[in-house]
Amino acid sequence: MTRSLWLLLSFFAASTHADEAAILNKDFRIMMEWFPGVYDNQEQVYFEGEQGIDEGARHKRSHYVFASAQLPAFGDHVFYVQQHLNDDASEIYRQRLYSFRPDYENNAIRQTIHIPDDSDRLIDAHRPGEDRAVSYAWADPSVERIGINLRWMQASCTLATS
Repeated sequence: MTRSLWLLLSFFAASTHADEAAILNKDFRIMMEWFPGVYDNQEQVYFEGEQGIDEGARHKRSHYVFASAQLPAFGDHVFYVQQHLNDDASEIYRQRLYSFRPDYENNAIRQTIHIPDDSDRLIDAHRPGEDRAVSYAWADPSVERIGINLRWMQASCTLATS
């Protein structure tokens, strides 16, 4: 009887682990589909000015490019990252390689950040000209105004007080 109980518990443990692995695989696949792209906080910066938020509390305009890179030495899921400020592509403040992998033991997605020794050689390694933001949504800190930019259409809503 004790032997049967241990076999049954082992079966359930293996089944649970397989379920967790399947969920992690699905989540990882979705993340790898959604992660690459171009992101920008242009609307946030614009509306902070419109709302009269103090200059010292305003966000800086940031532009982020996350481009898939085929670099097997760093792993199967690698991205070139380039970030610049103030709508000026020459103000690059960060270049990295991000690699991701599923960690089945801890049921997590692991990210490794690689910092290049000579980042100047990597400038615009993502094929410039394709770095316009695709689409995004935003909300102001007080959540009175929300907006969406789909490139072909922009919209915003403001909460009115009655």
